[in-house]
Formats: sequence, C-alpha cells, structure tokens
Amino acid sequence: MKKLFFTLVSLCAATTLGATTMTSMTKDEVISTFAGNTITTIPLSTIDAQLIPNRITIYLDKSNKATGKLDTKPESNVQADEGTWTVSDDGALCITWQHWNEAKPFCDFAYNANNSFIFINAEGDFISLALKKNITPGNQFTQ
Repeated sequence: MKKLFFTLVSLCAATTLGATTMTSMTKDEVISTFAGNTITTIPLSTIDAQLIPNRITIYLDKSNKATGKLDTKPESNVQADEGTWTVSDDGALCITWQHWNEAKPFCDFAYNANNSFIFINAEGDFISLALKKNITPGNQFTQ
C-alpha cells in the first residue's frame, strides 16, 4: 500500500513539476521552511512503521522542541506527543518523540513539490504529505 500511494503521489508531483527531477531539501531549506511553524499533513501518515489514515499536526519550535497531535487516537498509542527535532547534514528532518516510534529517532527527507512537501524515509517509503497552505507560522496548539 505504501509503494502504491507513493507512486500515485509521485505521478501527481511529476505532473505538476513537468520533467523536473525532485531532490530532497537541504539542511538550511528544511530549517528555514519548518522551524517555528505548525505543519498539518493530509489524512495519511506513518506512525510506528504503519501507514494509518490519520492526519498529524506538528509544531517545530525554534529551540528544537516538537509537539504533535493526531486527529484520531490510534488504538496502540497516545494521540499527542512531545519530543525534540534536529536536521542532519544531509537534510533529514529527525524527530524523537517520547512515545511514538518507540521513542527512537524518526527521520524523513522533505521534497518540495509545487503545492506541497512530500516526506520520504531513507528507505524511499512514503511517510506523509503536507500541503503548503497547511503550514502556518507559530504554534497553532496555543492559539
């Protein structure tokens, strides 16, 4: 299912980008795009290595703290979590949640498409997609 969805997303992205090859964002691009912003994905995300039909909202503050909340509580985990985030030299956005992903770092590469950001893990698996219109400045959890 992951591969099929990623293929569909890739085809949609390729259609909007033309023949342009997509490359992951650099460390500086990831930090300038996401630090201090709240990101809300489409209602399909990966948590604990399982693709689930659930939207996640994440705030990445500028001091490397992360706050996240799923729209619907999964059966096997908490609905909201906190953690820390970093960006590796190769541009991978890594979040270590207190509960999600068994408290292990979860790293994704962000790809800048026409109207969205596509998140792919190091193995090339689709993780999630966030429409650019759903990225808002500041901590939307406190507003």
